[in-house]
Amino acid sequence: MWASGKKAAASSGFDSKVSVTLSGAQSIPNVSFTIIEFDTEVYDTLGEFNTTTHKFIPQETGWYHIHISGDTQLGGGTQEFQIHVRVDGSDAIVGMEPTAADIYTIGSAGKDLYLTAGQEVTGIAYQSSGVAKTLRAEDWSTFLTIHRFA
Repeated sequence: MWASGKKAAASSGFDSKVSVTLSGAQSIPNVSFTIIEFDTEVYDTLGEFNTTTHKFIPQETGWYHIHISGDTQLGGGTQEFQIHVRVDGSDAIVGMEPTAADIYTIGSAGKDLYLTAGQEVTGIAYQSSGVAKTLRAEDWSTFLTIHRFA
């Protein structure tokens, strides 16, 4: 169990583990790449995620498994929902979910990345429905997890 429910003292090995979600719905403007404002830590073992800047900054260089997911409702017509992970401002992971239906859609992507200490990792959402859409604050469908494994 994590001390105070969120952070634990470092031990040895690969201790960096983060899981963050949204505390409330977030508006994603039409055809705009928007930082996902992850502001609720499920866990953050080393305090590497900043809920004000919405960035993960690793303390150590190594291999990390990163998974991002976002949930929104698109409606009618050809449109696209994208979910990105950017490292120092450049796309490192991209997941796309094209849809033509009026449905809730989840964009999700994961990948192993080699990160160096101090790099900035952010989650980004993009949609092309013609109007602003809402990224839902469901902890099972809109989240970012990062775990160091080597």
